[in-house]
Amino acid sequence: MSPKTEDRTPLLLRRSLFVVPGMDCPAEESLVRMALDGVPQVQRLACDLAARTIAVWHSGEPEL
Repeated sequence: MSPKTEDRTPLLLRRSLFVVPGMDCPAEESLVRMALDGVPQVQRLACDLAARTIAVWHSGEPEL
């Protein structure tokens, strides 16, 4: 029996920037985060309320 090995292949992530015109308060940012929570392709989010944008680091192509 051979020992288990981990796959250490680096994951190639893409960064997509989305403009969310109605996102102007922390509660709306939370809604966006909850909507994307659990999506396996999403690795990281960064929200900018002043610019009303959200950056999403993900694997694969974005589905709009």
